[in-house]
Amino acid sequence: MLSWWLIFKFLLGPAAAGQVITAPTLVMPHHEGEVLCLLSNLGMVDTFLASLMALFWSMIMLLVCMSIGALVLCESCIPLLQEMSLETAEWVFANYGTFFRSMFTMFEITFSGGWPNSVRPLVDDVSIYFAIPCLLYVVFIVFAALRLITALLVRSTMQAMSNDAAMAVLERQERSTELQEKLKMIFEDGDLDGDKALTLAEWEKLFQHREIVQYLSVLELDVHDAKMLFHMLDDGDGLLTVQEFCEGVPKVKGTAKSLDIVRLMHETDDIRKECKAIRSAIERRVSL
Repeated sequence: MLSWWLIFKFLLGPAAAGQVITAPTLVMPHHEGEVLCLLSNLGMVDTFLASLMALFWSMIMLLVCMSIGALVLCESCIPLLQEMSLETAEWVFANYGTFFRSMFTMFEITFSGGWPNSVRPLVDDVSIYFAIPCLLYVVFIVFAALRLITALLVRSTMQAMSNDAAMAVLERQERSTELQEKLKMIFEDGDLDGDKALTLAEWEKLFQHREIVQYLSVLELDVHDAKMLFHMLDDGDGLLTVQEFCEGVPKVKGTAKSLDIVRLMHETDDIRKECKAIRSAIERRVSL
């Protein structure tokens, strides 16, 4: 169960949840998994609440139909009680003798699935004409209306889920934008001379800040070898621009497997450049 302090942080917003970076101090996010779990549960609650209105009006429609059916059967059965046998009259009165008794019987007919038990004695022992309203109610309400209501509820729920998916895309875009802003703040902290580029010396000095190292570790970056990470993000000119930094970090952040793949790609690119240089040197020598 989520603790009260986590709910309090969630209500206060990203600042309370520890997701805002202020230069030069970084506030680290905590319990990220619990926050994501809370967001997922809230999405399920939103989906449920979105279908409540359709469910409410569906129940109102069914209540009106059951009330009309109960009133018709009650008013039709009461005048015939004196013409029935004692056993039949007791059964009819117990099921249709008053409006509330008839209403409860209509509820059983609608939702229990045992409507023949409430309709067959009425048709066989009282009057065959009761089959007409009873069959109309079963066909149009018990069969058609209930299935239509089910379809409407499913449609409403699916629409709410699609809206949740769209919201998830927007939230992902917002998180990506927020990450870019945080990375720019980190870059500005390390850019001591203000030339919009980080040298290897500035990069290594940036990693002396414990808060920055902790934040990059949360992003699952390998911060133990700052020089190697610098060369992975750099395009080879020895200067790390803000664009290279902001575009490179999301690519290498993640598990060690992702980082290793990017490292291999970088080393492969270096080998390709060296091979091209060797080939060019050989071609020049052969041409001589």
